[in-house]
Amino acid sequence: MGMVMGIDPSFTGTGLILLDDKTAEVLHCQLIKTNAKNTLPQRVKQVLKAVQDVGMNDIRVVSIEGFSYGSMGNAMISMGYLGYRIREMLEEFKLPFIEPAPSQVKKYATGKGNCGKDLILQQVYKRWGVEFTDNNLADAYVLAQIGRGYLGEDLTLIKAQCEVIDALRKAA
Repeated sequence: MGMVMGIDPSFTGTGLILLDDKTAEVLHCQLIKTNAKNTLPQRVKQVLKAVQDVGMNDIRVVSIEGFSYGSMGNAMISMGYLGYRIREMLEEFKLPFIEPAPSQVKKYATGKGNCGKDLILQQVYKRWGVEFTDNNLADAYVLAQIGRGYLGEDLTLIKAQCEVIDALRKAA
């Protein structure tokens, strides 16, 4: 059995989803919260350990949300540090990864690249029948679905989803 992993990095709640690459069954769902009182390196290590503890075997592709360049100041630096440490770990495990931009995640879920988080929660339920109460988990789920689409495992893609997959393949 192969899997795809979706990661929506965040210090307040990193969404982590593992899907069966063929059936899209949710095999693992986790919201990784870090303690704001800890140092930045401690928080990053906590996220890395949680991702690593899921296991790195049989993962065909990891879909990690690309950076939000709208972030400013310390938030951008902190998120960059977290994002690159996760990518570094993926490379150490020799896991291929793709980096859909936040607008591509929204487009894949809703058909348009600019929308609110509530619409993503709604569309995940409408399109895939999976319900989440946390935006980070919903985004991680969409990221994992993008991974399935990227691998060619989902044959039911709509036009907007095909456009996202085509753009990611061209960027590779």
